[in-house]
Amino acid sequence: RIWKAAKWAALFGCAGAVLAVVQDELIYRDTHDFDDIITLLKAANSFTSLVTVAFICRLHWLNLVFQEAESHLRLGRKIDFRGVSVSQLCRSATFWMEVVINIIHLPPFFTFELGGFHLDNFVVYRGETVCMLLNTLRVYLLARIFKHFALRDLPK
Repeated sequence: RIWKAAKWAALFGCAGAVLAVVQDELIYRDTHDFDDIITLLKAANSFTSLVTVAFICRLHWLNLVFQEAESHLRLGRKIDFRGVSVSQLCRSATFWMEVVINIIHLPPFFTFELGGFHLDNFVVYRGETVCMLLNTLRVYLLARIFKHFALRDLPK
């Protein structure tokens, strides 16, 4: 189950990153911010962001259940899955870090610009570009998949 949750999180996370790249490229090609295709891409990116976060929640919860089962098998402690709760999940800093990385996206009907001086020139960054760069951080989700394949082939 952990493997499936990681696989789906990586699939939807990377799909959202691809949608953000396509959206940014269309903006560079002079497509207006509020055209139907841009709005559709932003809505699809919102959907993939939410689904990715849902799978990350499931993944972290399954890891907590696995740790509980592992402590039962290794240490002989009484197994108690009631101890695995949402509050325990919410206390995890890595969980919140992953949620923040994967929920950042540019929602439909919203855009912004960031500007600043660089070598006496005023440079403007579009919101689509900034969020696209943040969306590409989602490729870290593939690391779990690569780790699974690398460990799968090792002798037990």
